[in-house]
Parts: sequence; C-alpha cells; structure tokens
Amino acid sequence: MLKWVTLSLFLAVGALLPTQSFAAIDEVLLEMDGLYCPFCSAPTERRVRKAMDASSSEQWLEDGIIRFEIAPNTAFRPEAGIKKLEESSFKYVSMTVKATGKLSAASGGTVLEVPENDISFKLEDSDDITLKAKNFMDSATGKTVTIIGKYYPNPQNPKLPILKVEQAS
Repeated sequence: MLKWVTLSLFLAVGALLPTQSFAAIDEVLLEMDGLYCPFCSAPTERRVRKAMDASSSEQWLEDGIIRFEIAPNTAFRPEAGIKKLEESSFKYVSMTVKATGKLSAASGGTVLEVPENDISFKLEDSDDITLKAKNFMDSATGKTVTIIGKYYPNPQNPKLPILKVEQAS
C-alpha cells in the first residue's frame, strides 16, 4: 500500500513541476539602417518587440542591431516585426535567428523543427557555413542542434541559410 501512495505522490508532483523545453528560438538579431540615437529608436524597438511578441529586447547602436528574445510557447512572427519596422524611419537590412530544435529529413532537404515557437525552418547551406558544420549537418538527422542562420522573410516557406552550428545533443 505504501508503494502505491508513494508512486501516486511522485506522479502527482511530477505532473505539477514545469518541464524544461530544449527547442526554442533563442534570439533574433534585427539589423537596420538609421539606428543611431537610443531616444529615437526606443519607440520603434517597443513596437517591433510587441509585434513579434518578444519577451525582451536590447539595442546595439554601434552595430545597428536590436536583439530580441522570443519566449518558448510563443509563435515566431518576424514578418509582423519587419512590418512595424518599415512603418518607422528605419530601414530593414537583415535578420539573424538563433534557434534550437530537432533536425529531420524532408523532401528537398533538412528541416529544423521548433514546435515550441510553432515553426519549422528549411535549412540551406550558405557561403559562410564551415566544412565542419556541413559534415555534422549531413549526419545529424534526429539530433537536437542550435543553428544560427540568416532568415529570409517568407511565412509560407521559412528558410534559414546556415551560418553556424553551435551545439548538438
């Protein structure tokens, strides 16, 4: 009887504890022209953060970049952020995404699945990918990896040319 009570208690407590999520959009770097003054760019940063549903953001004025963190279980909505940016006086240049997810093979290539942020990226080689990263990617199907890549806005077919493979499990 004591075994059943202990097991029931263990299962009940385990169900209440938060589970750790390993797949997520870790950060988004939004590069833009015209980002010089923190007072001028702060309202745009807030609007873009809200549109992307980002949990936090910070400006790197010297690089012309705003860094966003996307919370787990939040849909990844970069197009909404780019639209808000284009409504301001700043010009969109590029977006770099750091995402952790599971690799899977799909017709036409490799896909990084990030279900916590409701997105799957079709991965592509880029001129900047190293041979070491390329060799790893060729044998990493089913593994969890962190990819840094340039995101090209296309909500129907999100592509992420790989710049760097950061870690694997």
